[in-house]
Amino acid sequence: MINRKIIAITSVLTLSIGSLMAQGTELYGGGTAGSGMRNGTAGASALLIPQGAAYLTGGGAVASASGVGASYWNPAGVARMGSNLETSFSNRTYIADMSVLFAGAALKLGKNAFGISIRSIDVGEIPVTTVFSPDGTGEKFSPSNFTAGLTYSRMMSAKTSMGISVNTSTEGFRRVKGTAITVDAGVQYADFLNVSGLDVGVAVRNFGRPMRFSGSGLLVKAVAVDSDRLTQFYNVQAAEADVPMLFELGASYSIGTVDQCERFL
Repeated sequence: MINRKIIAITSVLTLSIGSLMAQGTELYGGGTAGSGMRNGTAGASALLIPQGAAYLTGGGAVASASGVGASYWNPAGVARMGSNLETSFSNRTYIADMSVLFAGAALKLGKNAFGISIRSIDVGEIPVTTVFSPDGTGEKFSPSNFTAGLTYSRMMSAKTSMGISVNTSTEGFRRVKGTAITVDAGVQYADFLNVSGLDVGVAVRNFGRPMRFSGSGLLVKAVAVDSDRLTQFYNVQAAEADVPMLFELGASYSIGTVDQCERFL
């Protein structure tokens, strides 16, 4: 018999996440920032790069991801790890010779699980070009992308888990830096509708206020209009950059374990 209370909690959480998604789209533009329509203008775009070697194709990861790796796809899956302590480390090559590093650890205490993770992208050195030196000035700079997160997850029942992550992301290049705080939240339900092997998950990722950049690199020399002041430095107020908020609803179906397949064959 289906536990109606668990189904009700899942439905309420789904509606709540949908409301957050609508609010973020209206206030912060998060829906368009994460859809690819704001490429080049959205902030913290590194949050969209899959972490680790598992679930690189996405798909049903929001429903089936478990352990420390679930902190990226759906924090509800952290509580489903198979041991009391789990660690993960990966360093893989990304496009344009960039490298993506992910490291995390999770600890399970009863029905509760706590996790910590870091993500970093090494872009490499980029030549500095200007209007007067389009071929380069001889200088180089290295952009920085770093994200650290804390995760809390709990098994609400034998089949249902919920989780939340709080992440802080920083982006910088030369003397300009931006910081954003985002929240991930989700729920997973195993054997949905009593169908063995059918898992369902829902999650909202990267919900937060826009990122704003600041730093001495935004200082420019100028003369105030209608003023007798001498040339001096003025701080350019950079426009806000929306974080790439996403809402994901997915399902996965497991045909069987390797042992079961071998016995069948």
